[in-house]
Amino acid sequence: MPVTVENLTNRPVLLRLNSGQTLHLAPRTTSGEILDVEVKSNAKVQKLEGRRVITLHKVE
Repeated sequence: MPVTVENLTNRPVLLRLNSGQTLHLAPRTTSGEILDVEVKSNAKVQKLEGRRVITLHKVE
């Protein structure tokens, strides 16, 4: 199921996906659709979500 990643901060965020690609998010922006396997069980994603730097949105 696709997801989008939203940057909740006023600073740019770099996020390494499970495939090895890097997602660059400008301040207060949302990414395009990416597969959920790219962020599932990703320690960096979990850390940034816990700090409320990013949030994941499921795409229907």
